[in-house]
Amino acid sequence: MLAALVAICQPASGDTNRTKSDLTMNAEINYMNTGSKVELSIKPDGLATLSIGSNRSNPDMGPVGVFRRKLDSADLTPLLASLRTSGFKGIQNPEFALSGEAVSRLSIKEEGQAEVMKWARLRMPVSPEFQAAESQAKAVVTLVREFPVQAVALQLTGLPAEIQRGNSLGGNIAITNAGAETIQIPAPENWTPQTIRLRLTGVRSDIPLEDLQEHHQKIEELSSKLVQNAQGAKPSKPMVALPANQRLVLPFKLTLDWPAGKYDVQICLSLPVTDQKGNLEMDCELLSKTHPLSVTGKGKARQPK
Repeated sequence: MLAALVAICQPASGDTNRTKSDLTMNAEINYMNTGSKVELSIKPDGLATLSIGSNRSNPDMGPVGVFRRKLDSADLTPLLASLRTSGFKGIQNPEFALSGEAVSRLSIKEEGQAEVMKWARLRMPVSPEFQAAESQAKAVVTLVREFPVQAVALQLTGLPAEIQRGNSLGGNIAITNAGAETIQIPAPENWTPQTIRLRLTGVRSDIPLEDLQEHHQKIEELSSKLVQNAQGAKPSKPMVALPANQRLVLPFKLTLDWPAGKYDVQICLSLPVTDQKGNLEMDCELLSKTHPLSVTGKGKARQPK
């Protein structure tokens, strides 16, 4: 379900004595991008709450989760200015969006004014006025990201640079609480492919992008292959509590029978994150940074049937 996004409205004509601080106190702004699973809500007092549910579009972006920061008028002035232009107000919204299609929404609601809400289909041409406003909204997102509250980060470590095809590959998956508050995740011993999606993926890096085909990507399901003696936080079935800056390290090992070549390898993890009381904060989709891996040798000969 797409969350409704509300934002800032323009002051009434003739209200020329209001300061920038007044504007911050009387405007509510909302921004949402379903493609990157980003939602930003800014209250009239400047308190901003940011939710980021995935880093798939940029695994280098850092943790995902809930972030919160009190913004001042200087932080919001560029965004306010973009949302209050006649160009933004005059944007013609699309008539429809396809089911599951990625969209971006911006809205502004000022005291005593009607809400102005504009949205765009991300795979269709977007007006310069919307692009300008969204650029300012993303700048605010960057500011709020500096203050994680309930956030989780994913790392892939311990992989070798080279492996012989058919040999055992081992490494570590580190799940870190990057926020200021304790979070909980499901205990690893309870993970199944139906409840927690955990994959090791490899994409050929020695083949030009335009020549990549489906068979050049390899996927290994890891949920059932995890070593049970997780290092770090102590499991308390059915959840694991992770205080601020604490991490859970999950060693894994599997036989890797991939064709010889060079790969960019990463971990993909989808899991629910709750607060200390067990209230669901969000379903997070995490990708680790890529790790270069060279697979050498030939595969094992197939046995005749």
